[in-house]
Amino acid sequence: MEKVSKETEVRDRLALERTLLANERTLLAYVRTALAMVGGGGVLQLGGHDWTSKLGWLLILLGSVTLGFGFYRFSVVLTRVRREKSESKTLSDD
Repeated sequence: MEKVSKETEVRDRLALERTLLANERTLLAYVRTALAMVGGGGVLQLGGHDWTSKLGWLLILLGSVTLGFGFYRFSVVLTRVRREKSESKTLSDD
């Protein structure tokens, strides 16, 4: 019985590590998207037309919101995973 519980404990710990890595990859995708939007908005600012300037500002705003949401989502998932790690550590100590 001891072998089964050790295998389960290792499997659960590895699953949490995979979740952390996936969370980091997702954050990087948000950063990449936000950077592209802000960069595109900056280029549109150089267009000189009124509508390109407005579209550029919109893209810069949306890029900033995307970046903020990405960091928010990252921190929420990180908090959940850390809580799960501490709970599983407490259960394994019993």
